[in-house]
Amino acid sequence: MLKPIQTVLCQLSPDGNGGAADTAEGEEIKEMDDLTMVLFRMLLHHPSGIRLCRMKQMIKHEFQRKLSEMAFQCTKLIELFNQEPLNETFVLDTENDGKSIYVRLGNPETFSDHVKRIYAMANSAEAKSALPGLAA
Repeated sequence: MLKPIQTVLCQLSPDGNGGAADTAEGEEIKEMDDLTMVLFRMLLHHPSGIRLCRMKQMIKHEFQRKLSEMAFQCTKLIELFNQEPLNETFVLDTENDGKSIYVRLGNPETFSDHVKRIYAMANSAEAKSALPGLAA
């Protein structure tokens, strides 16, 4: 459904009426580092890649989080991957004659030091969640 941009922006603002719906769907991802962490963790579960068209659903299902490209001043999800640090961290590939776009992990050796720290934290978080007896 098409909505005026002001309506959408009001729903994203903290004093807008979108607060009740946001908490029901989970915490919204609003920072690039947070999004990078979530993507790293997802790709540890899906090493062959994540279909871009299913990424929001997967984030909601696997992490009980909500991703809105509008929170990053983008109108399309693919535009997020043109921004730092996603553009140097993840690779977008096409399959099925260009009909499906997949998000895949880039080369960790080329990550910036900041992104390497996020990557290490994601690996550590997944290692802890994989060992339910040891998770605190």
